[in-house]
This record gives sequence, C-alpha cells and structure tokens, in this order.
Amino acid sequence: MWKDSFSLWNYAIDHIPSDVAYNNRGVEFNKRGEYKQAIKDFNKALELNSEHKEAYNNLGVALANLDRNKEAIVAYNNALKIQPTYVNALYNRGNAYAKLNEANIALKDYDQVLKLEPKYLSVYNNRGLVLKSLGKLKDALNDFDKAILLDPVNADAYSNRSLVKYALNDIKGAMEDNQKAISINPNVTASYLNSGIAKCRVNDFKGALEDFNKAITINPSDKEIYLNRGITYYHIQSLDLALNDYNKAIELDSSYGEAFLNRGILKANTGSVKGALSDYAKAINFIPDNPLVYGNRAILRFASNDFKGVIEDLNRAILLDSSYADAYCNRGLAKANLSDKAGAMKDYNKALELNKSFGLAYNNRGVLRYQSGDKKGGCEDWHEALKLNYDGSKAFIQAYCK
Repeated sequence: MWKDSFSLWNYAIDHIPSDVAYNNRGVEFNKRGEYKQAIKDFNKALELNSEHKEAYNNLGVALANLDRNKEAIVAYNNALKIQPTYVNALYNRGNAYAKLNEANIALKDYDQVLKLEPKYLSVYNNRGLVLKSLGKLKDALNDFDKAILLDPVNADAYSNRSLVKYALNDIKGAMEDNQKAISINPNVTASYLNSGIAKCRVNDFKGALEDFNKAITINPSDKEIYLNRGITYYHIQSLDLALNDYNKAIELDSSYGEAFLNRGILKANTGSVKGALSDYAKAINFIPDNPLVYGNRAILRFASNDFKGVIEDLNRAILLDSSYADAYCNRGLAKANLSDKAGAMKDYNKALELNKSFGLAYNNRGVLRYQSGDKKGGCEDWHEALKLNYDGSKAFIQAYCK
C-alpha cells in the first residue's frame, strides 16, 4: 500500500524503471513546483521512449513554468510531430506563444484546438485574453461569454470579461462581473484587482483601496496590485503612500516599466526633475512602445526650454499612438516656441479634431491666431476654452478681447 503517488513511482523507478514511471514521477514533481527535477524525469522518460508524446508535452509544461517558453515550444513541437492533433500540446504551445507576445501564432494554435475540441473551456479564456491584447475587444468578449456559457461558475472567465467591459467603457458591467467572480471564489486576487481598477475609474477611491488591500492580503507579491494602489493613492494626493507602493512594485520586479513611469510622474509633480527623468529613461528601456512615457518626458523637457527634445519625444509618442491628443497639443506649443507657426497650427487643429472638448488646445490655438494677426479668431478660441472650463484663457480675454 503506497502512501501517495510519488512513493509509488519512486518504487517503480527503483525496481522496474520505465518511461511511464519517469513521466508519472515528473508529473508529481511538477505538482510540487519542483520543475527542474521534473525536467530531469521527463528527459529520462524520453531517453527510454522517444515516441512518448505525453512526456514531451509535460516537459514543455515544466519548462514553461520556469519561463523557458522557447524551449517549451520545442518540446510541444516534438509532441505534435508524433500526433499533430494532440490538443493539450496545441493548447500549451499557444500559451507559450502568448507569453512570448507572439499573439497571432498563439491564436492559430487556439483556433486549431477548438476545431478539434469545441468545448475546451480554457482555450476560450486564454484566446479571449490574447484577443484583448490585440484590441479585438468584441471578439474577446464573445470568447469570455462562451467560457461562461460552458461553465457558469468560472470565476476567471467573469474576471477576464470584466477587463474587456472596462476597456469598452462598460464600467457598470465590469464591476458586476468582478462581484460575480468574487462571489464564486473570494480568494481570486485578479477579481479584487480588476474591481479596484474599475472603482478607481469612477472615482470611488475608498472602494478601490479596500479592494486592493484585500488583494494584497491574498497575494502580497503581486506587483500589479501595488502599482494600482499607488495610482489610487496618487489620485487622492497621498503621495508618500503612492511612492511606497511604486517602490514596492519595483522591488518585486526591477524591470517593471509601468511602475517606473508612474513613479516618474509622481517625482515630476513633486519637483524631483532629475529623479523623474531617470525613471522615464528606465521606463523607456523596459516599455519602449508606451507613448505615455515619451509624452510625460516631453513635459519635463519644456521646463528646460528643450523644445527640440520635446518635439523628438512627441514625434515618437504620436508614432506609437496617432490618437494622442495631448501629444499634438504639446508638440504644437513646442513648434510655436520655435517659430514654426504653420506646424503649430496644424498640431492644434489635429488635437481639436481628436478631442473637441480640449480647452488647452483652444487656448493655445487662440494665442497663435492672435499673434498671427487673427484677433477675432484668437478671441473666439479663448472664449471656447473658457466655456470648457479652461480658466487660463480669462487673462487673454480680459487683455485682448474688449
């Protein structure tokens, strides 16, 4: 009588070693989180039987658990050479590609799994996340709907669907999904995290902090919770607490670009220009495709009259996000300071095309129009800015629009 499966496979390996025994003990090591030992057993199983597709698949899982996703893909490929319709290997390979940000390749594997097994629940969840990352929000929503239809008490599906609803500005729907996820499983960190993010969006900062605090009690090593709690503290001007959370997030992951970005914003707004520039530089190193890093660094460059540097940063920001209205407005101001009036006007017009309620853009365009001899146009823009609650235009109206 064996006390557990691990003891059974140890005995089998000691007395009748086989690929089956090594593979099964490797599975037990995987369950225990002893991934390196699991890899040794799977490799031994494959030495004994190079056609053991489950051992290749399990080897891939162990490698993926160590973030060795490229090696994991090789293992899954070997399993699929033996059986091209092996759905577990296809699914796991899709997950590995997703972790490597190879979204389109991941989608091909997920699609193939669903052709072979249309009710494979986990695929809908994971494909939904990949579709969301590609901005295909309606397709992602459809996948999470299917996951919930297959399993109405799947907390992960509700939590993931809340992310899509949040991105679609269905804040109420996102909050309802998070509450449903929490009611199903009150110990899922992501549900509290997502709920906190949604509450922060509607300025329920107290509720958001309660959710983030609960999430931290469940998982005190989740960098995203500290980042988002830090952002919430920043909103309510608890700057020391915000800084502590950003520092904690960076302590947990020294390459966490979003934490460096938000810490840089905090430092910039508390007068620590040198510290902010240092954080922005690190953020650019880790998240070079985030337009907000360049947009915020450009604001600091204004302070030193580095208008060419401002334009350089904002060119990059706009290249990454052509709908970034603030970037057009600020680039227009930099161009105006370099006497490029035509370029400045074009940028202000673009900013207002993207955001018709942009008071600062109306104000700045008003200045440019007035300086170019269009007094009437300048005053019209300043009055429009004032209607949009941009108080900075009052002084111009009083001085020049009598």
